[in-house]
Amino acid sequence: MDFGLGFGFSNLSFLKPAGAALERLRPLSYVKALANEYNGGQGLGSANPAVGGTVHGVAYEDIADGSFQVWFPHYGASAGYGEWSTGGTAAIEASIKWIDATGVQRITVLQTKAGANVASAAAFEDAKLYGPTVRPKVGSHFWINFKGNFPNGGYYSHARADYANGEALQYGASVPNQIGTGNSYSNTWAGGGDFYGPSFIGGKLTRPTFGVSGDSNHSGVLVSGAVCDVPDTLQGGIGSVARLLTPYMAGIDVSVPGGTAFEMSDSTKTVRRDRLLNMTDNIFYALGTNDMIFNNYTAVQVDGYVEAAKSRHTNKSYFYPTIPAVVTSNVANTVYNATRDPQRRTRNTDLRTRPNVVDIAVGTESPVTPGTVISLSHSADGTHWNATGNKTAANGANFNVPSKITGASAVNAGVALASGAIYQNKSLTGWSLGAGTARTAQDVYSPEHKLTAAEIRELSTDPNHNIFITSSLTLASTTKEYSVSIARGTGTRNAVIEIGKNGGNYAALKYSINLATGAVARTTGDDGTAQVHQSMTSTQDADGFWRVVIRIAYDATMPANPFLFVRMANDTAGTTNYTGDNTSTLKVWGYDVR
Repeated sequence: MDFGLGFGFSNLSFLKPAGAALERLRPLSYVKALANEYNGGQGLGSANPAVGGTVHGVAYEDIADGSFQVWFPHYGASAGYGEWSTGGTAAIEASIKWIDATGVQRITVLQTKAGANVASAAAFEDAKLYGPTVRPKVGSHFWINFKGNFPNGGYYSHARADYANGEALQYGASVPNQIGTGNSYSNTWAGGGDFYGPSFIGGKLTRPTFGVSGDSNHSGVLVSGAVCDVPDTLQGGIGSVARLLTPYMAGIDVSVPGGTAFEMSDSTKTVRRDRLLNMTDNIFYALGTNDMIFNNYTAVQVDGYVEAAKSRHTNKSYFYPTIPAVVTSNVANTVYNATRDPQRRTRNTDLRTRPNVVDIAVGTESPVTPGTVISLSHSADGTHWNATGNKTAANGANFNVPSKITGASAVNAGVALASGAIYQNKSLTGWSLGAGTARTAQDVYSPEHKLTAAEIRELSTDPNHNIFITSSLTLASTTKEYSVSIARGTGTRNAVIEIGKNGGNYAALKYSINLATGAVARTTGDDGTAQVHQSMTSTQDADGFWRVVIRIAYDATMPANPFLFVRMANDTAGTTNYTGDNTSTLKVWGYDVR
């Protein structure tokens, strides 16, 4: 039963001991579940029946029982139209590129329960494919390639694709077949973040999960033709709620641009969204902006609409994000609708009395002038937050996920590098090998939990065991910070980092790294004033890589395009000239320069 007090207790779930979650179908990864571009109910239209794409995910749990499955929806959802389908029978095939517990990449073609490679779905249903051997390493990244035919046109959303993690959408009269390959699809239009993907990726799991029903600040939207909130985390979350939760949990997001609590209260318009939300454990109702600011509903009415939707989502914990301020533009910090904004503030005042509030508004709204925002730079157009704004909203919510949600705990999805590098080549693509060096055919598991680290092996045929490149850096009168991550593979070799001039007066600054302890030592002095050592540090990450950071200052005489080396060493003093054993290896997640 539900006590109806808005405290988030349902079926006495608050009496269950920690760790008492039941195994059932739950998402394995964060899913942006529904396409939302209506276009008269035709989606991509009859000229574009073929759709192919690459979708990225992170494995939050060990799916050990062979229940892995992926669902592709033959329906969309759009504000004002509820759920809709382009009709006919859809046919979908898919494969997954994943990393197993030993760090080996695998590619598995998914099948129906009957063993066919192509799944079909009638209008308003899901095409379901299974992979009983698929068991990704927890915290690792995977990519699903799919190829579908929708006889009357496929589906898409703007502003949802995670380009940084390799997502893509291709459509037309036909698309290439990338099923079972390691290749990714390309983008028919790369500027708008076009996306279509699964409504569900998961299996029989026990970790807590989340569902989000929200509006365009959670679903993604184009503002003046540009993507408003760019996915820029390893988990791929957009919007403030997903950004808050994805470090801890997998989830299903059924948000749509223009979403309202009023529409979500209508069970006839939300059948598929209700089904998906009921596959999660903790539901976040990020609704109300469109109801109160752009329509004429009161705070009391919005609360009633949310409660009506909640009544169909049973045996859950319920959470209520506050409603952010809306201003006239990203250059004019005035209240967008001064007549209606009091209802938004009334709603927030009520929500803040509840223990299950997620106060995403408090970190962005001005405490001096209610209804205005603290920083216009966080807004794309006054209504929609950009990535920085949504991060600020999530961070300012003062919502500690592990303490608020039983069983929630951080899942290490790897290291996310900050933007701003002036040179970055972590997989060492295009680097040259020393004469006494080989590179393994497949790259290896890196600190970002992808197969993006290089592995080099020493040979006995030549004493030069290294990998190097001539960079494209301008150094004169600057200070540069170089970072590189290195770990032992096979054997007990150590490493030397070498950064130096490119030209007739070749000279380098060299640093030896003890890969057992992380100790870094200089093995050369400064090169006059041309290149002068500033600092060196090392830290070990959870995957055993030592991240070494070196700062060097350069005077006006320093030539551009320095050599960058990683050398293998057979002692802690940095001896790099020796006969290799044909076996020892180093794993290198290459250079980042700032």
